[in-house]
Amino acid sequence: MNSPVNVLINNIIHAFENTNSISLSMCTKAINSKLVNRQIDYDNGFNKVMAPHGNKKNREIYLQETYLSYLWSLIYSIFVIYEEGVQKPLINNRFNGKIDFTSPLLCRARRLYEWSISLTTNYSKWDEELPNPRNYINDDEKFYTERTNAIFQNAVAFILFHEYAHLTFGHDSYFDATPNNDWTDTQKSERIQLENEADNFAFEMLISSDELDITKLTKGISVIMANISSLLIVNESSLLTQNTHPDLDDRLHRIFIKLNLEEETNQFYCWYLGCLAIRLFLMKHGEEDTSQQQDTAQDAFTHYLELLDELKMRFTF
Repeated sequence: MNSPVNVLINNIIHAFENTNSISLSMCTKAINSKLVNRQIDYDNGFNKVMAPHGNKKNREIYLQETYLSYLWSLIYSIFVIYEEGVQKPLINNRFNGKIDFTSPLLCRARRLYEWSISLTTNYSKWDEELPNPRNYINDDEKFYTERTNAIFQNAVAFILFHEYAHLTFGHDSYFDATPNNDWTDTQKSERIQLENEADNFAFEMLISSDELDITKLTKGISVIMANISSLLIVNESSLLTQNTHPDLDDRLHRIFIKLNLEEETNQFYCWYLGCLAIRLFLMKHGEEDTSQQQDTAQDAFTHYLELLDELKMRFTF
């Protein structure tokens, strides 16, 4: 298997090791202490998407090529759809709530999105006639490919640091817990706490609270996209509620709160991106989008969260 995403492997490693001023020395220390294996368990097989995870026995982080393909193509397609289909029409006062896919750029992004989502159920080869990290057909796609590469590399770094935290923070109960249906409420609560701890660590490795607002937004988009990928990877809407992880919508919401952006335009960008993510989730699972026009982007996102709460109530009993 030779996915186009493989051209970015060295970039991923570099982004992870050089995320901040302490990341490389911290990782070296963890490797020397045998808390983390220097090698990544890289799976280049032909299976549907499987998310990265740590292995307590060999201290390796499992990273699947299909997952990387899923993540890159999802980021590219959502980024193009959001910028070209939502943000630009909003700026020009001609957005009516619907995305116009008639332009070739948006049409190709939608086709790539559909392929990305298909990987969550079955593996198929990347059609390299569609956008990918190896080539592009025009300057517009070149622009979005290069931007996607940067977002993707930081998103993978965030995901790897999450698994790094599980391996290095003494999260033995995370690996040793009994199967889901045998867990007590206390065990479930403890595991959710470990997930939050790993999320917080990964976030803080990428984003410092004292950074400029635009820097927090730029890095924050990578973290948001990583969480959107978790939202869209599930194949049943009932899995929105997680017994041993934070609920997927809550996890996304927490990122917006942690970013704590000050500038209104940056806040708007993130909240509305969250709205698009939930719209795509509802679409994937054939759920009705009954959202209504709201005064602010944050109000719109809050309303979408309420729709998901109604959805989760169906599976409570």
